[in-house]
Amino acid sequence: VNPRTGFTRLNRELDRIERKGDGYHQKVRDGFLKLAQGQKNFFVIDAMQDIDAVHKKIIETVEKI
Repeated sequence: VNPRTGFTRLNRELDRIERKGDGYHQKVRDGFLKLAQGQKNFFVIDAMQDIDAVHKKIIETVEKI
């Protein structure tokens, strides 16, 4: 998920790292997505879906390993 969506899902106050700006968190996200490209041991799951769909996709992915 993009950083802004992720923060809207939090149900608590932000910690020191979470209080860094959107630009910082977007760079971190982009870095992980770039790292995942072409790697057999990385899996990217679209977490913009509802929680049940995300859970199902995680289970399906883990079962293939």
